[in-house]
Amino acid sequence: SVLLVQIIASQLRAEPYLWEIVMGASSSNTNARKGILPNVGCCGARGNTSMLCHNDLLNTYLHQLQQLHRQFDSAYIYRQEVKIAPQLQAVSYILLIQRTEIVEPNIAGATTDSLEILPKSLPLKVKKELRLDWGRDGLAFTELDYRLSDEMLIRSKVFHQPLTPQELLDQLAEVQNRHYDPEEWASYHFCYHLIAQTNGRDYDYR
Repeated sequence: SVLLVQIIASQLRAEPYLWEIVMGASSSNTNARKGILPNVGCCGARGNTSMLCHNDLLNTYLHQLQQLHRQFDSAYIYRQEVKIAPQLQAVSYILLIQRTEIVEPNIAGATTDSLEILPKSLPLKVKKELRLDWGRDGLAFTELDYRLSDEMLIRSKVFHQPLTPQELLDQLAEVQNRHYDPEEWASYHFCYHLIAQTNGRDYDYR
């Protein structure tokens, strides 16, 4: 009803981060193709830590990346707006942390004889995006093979020195006991805090 929308709008003005949305594995494929939501598996159940800024699966994944000697080179903050009523929209902030990996060219299907005459291909550089979402339901993560829409991009940073997964783990450990707070520790605060922890060159887009 109109009255309900007016009440919700009033709450939204009072608490601008009240309606933040955390995206997870239940996101629709239609929105995923638009570059808005992840289209691969996410964080799974978070158990008793659902309201804390902590995710055991994310920590395990970063430990694995550390063992593989992976490094992050840049980060991106996106502002996503979702209309939830004719005159009301929800806002959430998303952090992508990028790394570049070297992979061998795909020569699947080539025979031993054909390999001898194929030109020697150079290794390929592939970009991987670690997406972090923080909100009322906890800390979620997804790995993507693409960045989100440039229309949502509001800030990026190119790191002066590569960020190791262990360093990112240490940064997350500093905030792991913080609870979601729409005024002091929502997705906006999480994204800007984390991107500020690593030295680099900032770029603002809005």
